[in-house]
Amino acid sequence: MLCFIDINSSYGFAVVFAAFDGQRVKVFETPKFKPPNQGRRLKEAAKRKSAASHGAKTNVNFALARLSERFDSKGWVKQIAAICFRKALEYAREGPVWVNIDISDDRTVRGGRLQRTLLSIKRVAANLAAWYGVHITFRCYPSRRCPLCGGELKEFKTKRTRIMRCEKCGFYEDRDFTPFYNFLKSLSLPLPKHPLAPLPNPEALRGRAGGKSRLAEWWMSG
Repeated sequence: MLCFIDINSSYGFAVVFAAFDGQRVKVFETPKFKPPNQGRRLKEAAKRKSAASHGAKTNVNFALARLSERFDSKGWVKQIAAICFRKALEYAREGPVWVNIDISDDRTVRGGRLQRTLLSIKRVAANLAAWYGVHITFRCYPSRRCPLCGGELKEFKTKRTRIMRCEKCGFYEDRDFTPFYNFLKSLSLPLPKHPLAPLPNPEALRGRAGGKSRLAEWWMSG
């Protein structure tokens, strides 16, 4: 049983639960977990700052705004990590489990809202791995390299996701799940059918790199 967890400071957890049956890799589920109330906290901080700037309890509102912006979610990280481990064990049905956590290094998350919590995930995951008795690794895999031909992937942004596409071989996938394919490739395992979840038609993305507004309009109209 394979559990691949991609973690970054903007989107939280993107998880792939999969298994190799000796012939092919079967993907069971690809959930994403975003930090709770992130938008609400930032809106609340903005309201507090606005009130303070207009002279309403200036010191109090500025202090509360700073607290809202700090957004420490260590408890949430522990909860989601535990959910991932338990679900992997359920899919494994008492078989061996390998969890790989693809987490950005210190430089890429420095200054982010989840800096402290994301950098502490290694300790949390190591404790869970020891508790449940599963194999765990912390290896990063590229999200801009095509797992099929090795070419460079281009990024296309929509309101819902970031899509990576290879102009050479036609591979396309959600950026958060692209490292999973390179993880499988490093293990010499067959790659599953892409994309793992429904995405826009790849032909509609051709030649639209940088055309964010047109792509967003096309996405909404479809």
